[in-house]
Amino acid sequence: MKRWVAVSNLILLAAAYARAATIVTTQSGVSQVEIAGIKQVESSDAKTDGFVSVFALWGTQSTPEARTAARSGAHEMAANARIDDKHAFSGTDFSTVLSQANYSIMLAADNLFVHNAVVDFVLPASYLEVTSNVETSTVVLETTLLADLRVCFAIACTLSDSRFHIQANLDASYRSFSWSSSPTGAPGLDLTPFQNPTITNTTTGNTFLHTTNVAFPFFQGHLDLGTVPAGTPLTLEYIMQARASGRGETNIGISSINDPFLLGTDPVQMADPMTLTVTDGAAATPEPGSWLLCLSGAAILAWSRALRRRLPGSMRP
Repeated sequence: MKRWVAVSNLILLAAAYARAATIVTTQSGVSQVEIAGIKQVESSDAKTDGFVSVFALWGTQSTPEARTAARSGAHEMAANARIDDKHAFSGTDFSTVLSQANYSIMLAADNLFVHNAVVDFVLPASYLEVTSNVETSTVVLETTLLADLRVCFAIACTLSDSRFHIQANLDASYRSFSWSSSPTGAPGLDLTPFQNPTITNTTTGNTFLHTTNVAFPFFQGHLDLGTVPAGTPLTLEYIMQARASGRGETNIGISSINDPFLLGTDPVQMADPMTLTVTDGAAATPEPGSWLLCLSGAAILAWSRALRRRLPGSMRP
């Protein structure tokens, strides 16, 4: 009988813990191309506890082209935007070439326990690059990459909930270039790699083409989120975005976070974008919705004791 009672209590506790530890992930992505301010193509998708891969393509392999893609899943995130005028001197107004990947984790509100939570996250290797032609030496292409991790004790986060943010820009022509990087983050995050990227300048094709590249290494971060109060949800939202824009004049502009295009020579790096680790703290005072479990356990205990009293002495446990 004691064994049966113990098993019953374990079942009740398991049911309570399963309810308390409910974690849901959401993946989404969008890719779009606008020419002269008019949307030409767009692709988007969203899933729960799944994997999303979207892309948008304008032009062809032999004509001026814009392409962009985003991926979001439990083991990878990527975003890429690329402009390529294919030496056409086309004058195409690539007003917006954009991709964005989103990944979120939600820990449902728990009325039985408080939790302690930590999150580990990564930003894959990323870079901005512009290749320009000496014959259009003043034409500038603009490239941007952005990553933002938000944490909040609510169902949805806002800009003010950011715990890690990086936006980097490269504007370049054949003659000159300028770049900027604006990393911010919670205390304890080492943001030095974003303040000191690797910058290269190369000239090819008998000095007709000039390429500027600003590269950032693979980054890992760790955040101790502290205590998740009882009855409060926890939400983490991670965004990665790549953008490129400018006039097509035999030039190329690329913004890349974990480049999802050239899989054979430049593969997506597999890594969990975010990992949430939750440990139980002290028990909280049960709220009305939780009393049912407690009362059920008490009822089972009372029933088992009454049954034991009715049994002959030789049969009692």
